[in-house]
Formats: sequence, structure tokens, C-alpha cells
Amino acid sequence: MSLFSTTEYAAITIGSDGTLRGARLRRSHKRLSVNRVFKLLPDDRELTERFGDAIKKLELKSEHILIISSPLAGGFFFTARTPELAVRELASTLEFDAQQQVLQLPRDFRLQFVSKPATEAELEVSVYGFPAGALQNLCRILTIWKRRADAFIYPLLALPELPPEEKTLLPELDPAFYWQDGSWRPTSVPDHTLYNENLLKLIKEEIIFEPEVKEKSNYEDFITVLALLRYGANNEFRQQPGLAVLPAALRPQRLRSLIRTAIILALIIVGSLGFSGIKYLIKFRNEYQQLQQQTASQLKRTETTRRALRAKEKEHKEMIRINELNIGDHELLFNLARLSEALPRQALVTNMRWNESGVDLTIQTSQQNLDMAASLRRLTNFRVGTLQNRQMSETIMMISLKLNRVDKGK
Repeated sequence: MSLFSTTEYAAITIGSDGTLRGARLRRSHKRLSVNRVFKLLPDDRELTERFGDAIKKLELKSEHILIISSPLAGGFFFTARTPELAVRELASTLEFDAQQQVLQLPRDFRLQFVSKPATEAELEVSVYGFPAGALQNLCRILTIWKRRADAFIYPLLALPELPPEEKTLLPELDPAFYWQDGSWRPTSVPDHTLYNENLLKLIKEEIIFEPEVKEKSNYEDFITVLALLRYGANNEFRQQPGLAVLPAALRPQRLRSLIRTAIILALIIVGSLGFSGIKYLIKFRNEYQQLQQQTASQLKRTETTRRALRAKEKEHKEMIRINELNIGDHELLFNLARLSEALPRQALVTNMRWNESGVDLTIQTSQQNLDMAASLRRLTNFRVGTLQNRQMSETIMMISLKLNRVDKGK
């Protein structure tokens, strides 16, 4: 690895027809240029052997940032709008959405997703799901060739924001369908110039082919590879934790390269100072290590003190809360049972807050005409205070409900 070399990225795609495509891209300042390309048509060899040819053609090295992409058997893709949630909560919500949007789900599946703000309180999420064991073959191939990949990304997840009217037809995916405005549509016109219009324009503006590869490459045939390289060069995939589906053992530890670079820089500095400065450097190094140890020890003590303080603060707040509590609701379990019986079976409670004045509920349901107010009239200890419906998607309705406690003395 050259110390002052520019960052290089590589992408390999495996099409639904078995075609392998790949390219290597060099980033220098704001310039993105492709210096290696290849295309391997299907033949009678195993994918493992052909993947080895792809590695050789790209002349891959460990410092190259590698992205692999392919449609997996049994995979499915959809988009959704969700409330702004943390990654784990978002993944759970998307699993529920998948059950509503996909007709036949694998028994055990995994999700890969990217999100971006849609409104101040909502996210627009693109989701790719696949059977849990669908990546095993790719992991086996990487292990055989002793290679690590920075990411596996489904092609549509790496695309930039495009106009709703854009017709996206990628060579790696099923040619009988294209993606437009949130849904798959059958390919009715064989003229490919009608597809990928804005995506091609964007890629041509940002990426160029170097002279040695320009004659054997074109933007249309390598559009997926170039979109992945652009996505990787912008480091967007590192900001999307929902993309991490490869095992940690097959992802490179980039920090080691930084450590090697730091060591090389240290050796250059030591060599430039010469023999006369070696003793000073040794003394400085010893003092620096001693300071590091003292700093680490002090930081450890500080962190221990902070943890103890946080624990005490938590205990203090809990004591204040307990001190301010009333006697409590002796009928809590009975009220919970009555509420469970009153709620319709189609209602899924996603959030509940119980306090002295009443109950706040957040409910999701796929039944559009659900009369929640009528169902809850059977509750004798509560009455409906506020009820708001909000359409989350074509199939999911979110209901925000406030139940006020009824004073039996009135």
C-alpha cells in the first residue's frame, strides 16, 4: 500500500442470469475515475471459480474498499414510511410492514434497509429482505478466496434520490420488470433508452472512464456497478447501519490500515531526526507512555465516579418519584384485562402509557374501517378522551388514543 495513494473502490455484481460485472474506481479530490472494468458471461464453470477471475481482473488488494451486490433467491424489495425510530425499533417495525406488503414471506428472513428523512417526524425507508441462508454461498466464496468485503448491498438500495417518474431497469435484476414510483411494473417497451434516464445523467456527470478502459466499457451496461461505486465513494453506506448484513469476520478492519500508516509516519519522523535525536525520542516516548498510563488511569477513575454518580442520581430520582406517588391503582390488573378484552383483535398496541388520569395508547391496524370508539364503550372505568387516525401506508393505520379515567363518585 502506497502511503500517499488515493482511495480506491471496487464493486462486483452477480446478475440474476449469472453474469459478473465489476469495476475499480479511483477517488482523487472530487474526481472519480474508473481504471478497471470486466464482464464475465455465464459459462459451465462454478460461480466460485468465476469469482476468482473477477478478483484477478480487478487486481483487488486488501486496501481497496469492496462492495458486492446481487439479487438473492427469494428476495423482495419494498418502500415504506415510518416514524423516526432508532435502528432496532425501525427494524422491528419493518418486519411488521413486510408481513403486510409481501404476499409470501420466507419462514426465516433478514432485512437490509436504508432510510432518509421524509418529514420532520417520519422516515422514508427502502427495504430489501431475503431468506436467512441466502448469503451463505457468497460468504463461502469469500472465505475460499480469503477475501473480505466492506458491504453487500442490494442494487436498488445504492441508488440516489430520483424523480418519481424515473423508470429504473438494472441489468442485474429481472429484465421483465422495472421499478418506478415505489412499485414493480412489467417491462412493456424493449427500448432501454426509456429507462435510467436521470440515473445515467447523474453518473456521467460524476464518473469518467480512464482512457485504457474507455473502449471496452459503457455507462449503460455498467450502470449498477457505477452506482455502487458512487455510493461507496461518498461513504453513504457507512452512515446506514441497516446495511450491515455480512458477518463481522468477512468485513475488513480498516483501522489496521490507519495504524500501519501511523507507524510508517513515525518511522519517517525518526529517520529525519537522525541519530542525534534518538535518545531524545526514546525519553519522550517513555514520558508519553507514562502520561498515557496516568491519563488512562485517571479516565478510568473519572468514569467509575461518573457511573457511581449516575447510579446515585437514578436512585435519587426514583426515591423522589416513589415519594410523590399516590397509594396506587388497586384495580390495575382488572383494568388491563378489561382493556384487552375491549380492544379489537385487529389492533396491535405499539405503545401504552398508564398514569393516574388515564391511559395513552398508540395502535397500529391493517383494518381501515375499524370503529375503535365503539369497541371501547364497554369500558366502565374509562371514557374516550381523544382519538386520532393517521394513515401510515396503503395498508397500515396508526391510531393515537387517550382514555380518561371515570371518577366513580361522580
